[in-house]
Amino acid sequence: MKFTLRLKLILLTTTLVVTTQFATGFFITRHVERTMTQEYHRQMLPLAINLAHVCTNAMIGKDLLSLRNLLRVAMNQENVSQAMILDKDGKVMMHNRLTEVGKLHTNERIRNALQKDSPGISEYYQDEKGREKVDIFVPVKVSGTKFGTIILTCSHNHIIVQINNLKLHILTILLGGILISIICAIQLAAYLTKPLQHLTMVAGEITTGSFPEEKLQITGNDEIATLTDSFNKMSQQLKKMVYHDTLTGAYNRQMFQQRIAQELAHSRRHNQPLALLMIDVDHFKKINDTFGHLVGDQVLKEISDLLRATVRTDDYVARFGGEEFVVISPNTSPETALILAERIRTTVAAHPFTINATESRRLTISIGVARLVRTIMTVDDLIRFADNALYTAKEQGRNMVCQADDEQPF
Repeated sequence: MKFTLRLKLILLTTTLVVTTQFATGFFITRHVERTMTQEYHRQMLPLAINLAHVCTNAMIGKDLLSLRNLLRVAMNQENVSQAMILDKDGKVMMHNRLTEVGKLHTNERIRNALQKDSPGISEYYQDEKGREKVDIFVPVKVSGTKFGTIILTCSHNHIIVQINNLKLHILTILLGGILISIICAIQLAAYLTKPLQHLTMVAGEITTGSFPEEKLQITGNDEIATLTDSFNKMSQQLKKMVYHDTLTGAYNRQMFQQRIAQELAHSRRHNQPLALLMIDVDHFKKINDTFGHLVGDQVLKEISDLLRATVRTDDYVARFGGEEFVVISPNTSPETALILAERIRTTVAAHPFTINATESRRLTISIGVARLVRTIMTVDDLIRFADNALYTAKEQGRNMVCQADDEQPF
């Protein structure tokens, strides 16, 4: 079984809550049981002491009727299951069951109680029916002379019943807490994993070269939001690196190939015009040879900026290679394409290109324009038409716009 992050979070959170609740319930139960037992003993021990005081004269005078009446009073106390008065030798002087009178107790627990010279409480023990009990014993003494011991046997059944009820309530709360913890854990896991799953999905798309058009939505201001913001910045940077030419900032050839294929298919499907402009910088080699490649690079950057500032928002400017640029112009008629090309040419020709701090030069470009016609079947056909038109512009003296041979438009 694969333990996903969501499952791990649910299991971890639920386990933590359940463990905490179990531990809390256990300690609460133990503390309540101990407190109830101590309180019960605190109440019963004075009762036995008072009984010892009032029984003294009856024990000395062996007034069995008075002793019996006194034991009846003790037996009226809740949870007192047995009351007896023994002489110092362990013989029963009076018992709540008269059949026990006169018997000699040899039970070790009773013998230990008879040896005590002060009131006390025995250890817990279980009777023949498995009920938990405890003996409260008080020696009867007059002027230091011990006449016997009063023993009250108290049952803890009522405490056990209340503790069991408490356990039942705690168990109910525990089950409710488990249910709530599972729901909260699921919500927490969803909050943490959904953005991560989305990030993973988008990252997978990026590895295939497909970048999202819109940024991932950022909700809140926690670590997930910070991660999403960082991912958006990384995605945009990668997109720029993958789709754009690092020198000029225009789209690179890979992006151009993808875009021209999409636009060609779209134009054919919707019967719309499409134009492609192939642009070459005139005598660019001379710039590199005369002023160096750094100046040549700066010239290419400026030309790229001019192209992108001149074309329409729906057009795409890409660096085709070296000093060549292309412009994809969707839904553009032949006349509009020529107007656009001429505007680009004149804009570049009028621009002073910086050579150094004190010197600038004027440069020109040649442009070949191709449009989608019936004989163009592939992207390569369209590029070849535009390249042929560019070659014609070069042959005819440069710094001009030439259009590919007019054929029946598609």
